[in-house]
Amino acid sequence: MTSSKSTPIVFIVDDDAAVRSALSLLVQSCGWKPRACSSGSEFFAALASAWPACIVVDLQLSDMDGSMLQREISRLRMNVPVIVTTAYENHPRTLPAVLDGAKAVIAKPFQGEELIATITRIVEPAQRRPIAA
Repeated sequence: MTSSKSTPIVFIVDDDAAVRSALSLLVQSCGWKPRACSSGSEFFAALASAWPACIVVDLQLSDMDGSMLQREISRLRMNVPVIVTTAYENHPRTLPAVLDGAKAVIAKPFQGEELIATITRIVEPAQRRPIAA
């Protein structure tokens, strides 16, 4: 789990390699550790070796969409904040993603500053919480 002394891991789940690469560089430039996954199943497999402080997931993935991933995270009671990105802001699955617990929905294309501000709002307060003894 993330402690106040470790670097927060931000998972990026998107089936577009260029988006994963760009967002990984952006996340890293802010001092967070990016972990990029091309699918929901790859994300769940990666959890064995790292625990996210935050997840940035595209609404449309090849194996499961972002709202399905969000529901599975909720079902597993992972208690990890999720940011959904989508090129289809008014898509019928966007609202369920929010209702299933996503902390934010960001419409593509977006400015890097918007994503940074959203991740900061979600991750930084958690990093300041005292660690229970």
